[in-house]
Amino acid sequence: MSERNLHQDMTEAERRISNVALMGQVVALDTARARVRVQAGPITTGWLPFATSRAGHDRSWHPPEPGEQVLLVAPGGDLNQAVVVGSIYRSEHPAPADSADISRTLFKDGAVMEYDRAQHHWRLAVPAGGKIVLQIGATTLELRDDGTTLSTPKLLANAEESTFTGTLLVKKLFTYLKGLVGKSGGGAGASIEGDIQVNGNISATGSILDAGGNSNHHSH
Repeated sequence: MSERNLHQDMTEAERRISNVALMGQVVALDTARARVRVQAGPITTGWLPFATSRAGHDRSWHPPEPGEQVLLVAPGGDLNQAVVVGSIYRSEHPAPADSADISRTLFKDGAVMEYDRAQHHWRLAVPAGGKIVLQIGATTLELRDDGTTLSTPKLLANAEESTFTGTLLVKKLFTYLKGLVGKSGGGAGASIEGDIQVNGNISATGSILDAGGNSNHHSH
């Protein structure tokens, strides 16, 4: 082997070694093919696959986006075989937390998903105008900034005590099994439109008046 060929071989070997692991920045994302292109110094790669947490029967999807700093590994220094193995924080996109007790994902629109194991606190927040939907079969719980909707075939509230601070509207039959107690709270008291059927006695400390002014104590 000539000295020139030896020098060329050594140069190629050095190039491949230097390309085994590179830091770069994503410059393009193909979501349909799950591929990215990376700018690493003067080099712009072809379309490369990127690692994910799961890619079998269970699959996850959270691709690196343009502007994201990543680490790519190229077996044998061949960039055509390179794989993006992970993302790396930088000054423009710093770590979203500074505690080992906090697991947090911060989204571009301001949404946050986090768990603080020291405080035992789970938090999921989305911006105003968004919503959080939990669904199991025919049951759906939808949380919005203007209200909450629960759609379910049957609801059992197994609670010793419940308090509603606002008005309550029941659109169908209202049934109670162990009595009904209440007070007017300064308003007009109870108002019922329609007939009332009572199977039992009625006890009142005041008068009971009909439309003609007749009471349980006096009739005109």
